[in-house]
Order: sequence, then structure tokens, then C-alpha cells
Amino acid sequence: MPKIIIKRTSEFANKFRSIGLYINNKKIGSIQDGKSLEFDIEPGSHLIEAKIDWCSSNVIHVDIKDNETQRFLLSGRNPFTSLYYVMADVNNYLKLESIA
Repeated sequence: MPKIIIKRTSEFANKFRSIGLYINNKKIGSIQDGKSLEFDIEPGSHLIEAKIDWCSSNVIHVDIKDNETQRFLLSGRNPFTSLYYVMADVNNYLKLESIA
């Protein structure tokens, strides 16, 4: 079965808050500061996103094959620019990226 692994960086901003993880607009869990979570998913095409309050990450489109594992890194923005993202770019407050 395919797996998705999401690692959240450890940061000062949002340190004590969990971030919701979504696949295909369905919440699959929450991740704490500095932790990693692993999810079994069905093969095929999926949308992955992270959300906290009214802010979210970029949406990543994933095509995953049977027995494949894909890894992602979730982080916040620089605390000095976070006000910009909260006010003007809420869909990029968090950063989700594919890693090897």
C-alpha cells in the first residue's frame, strides 16, 4: 500500500499548536512541532494540504503508485513575514514541499 510521510520542522512560531493535515479535503490527522506522521493511502491521484486556523499551505497534487512512499516537509514562514501571510496570502502561510 502507498504511504505518505509528512515531517514538520521545529519552529518558534506555532510551536505549541498542532497543524491539520488533509488529503482530498478530508482531515486525516494533526501534526505537532518537530514530529513526523505516516499515512497509508490508496494508489492514484491525491491533493495534500495543511491547515491552521483560517490559514493553509500550498496544495500539492500527488500521483502515487502501489507500494510507493512519498515524503513531504511542512514548515511555517519566517516569523517576520508571517503578518503578511496572515493578512494577504493565507493560502501560503504554511509551506508544504516534496522531499527525496
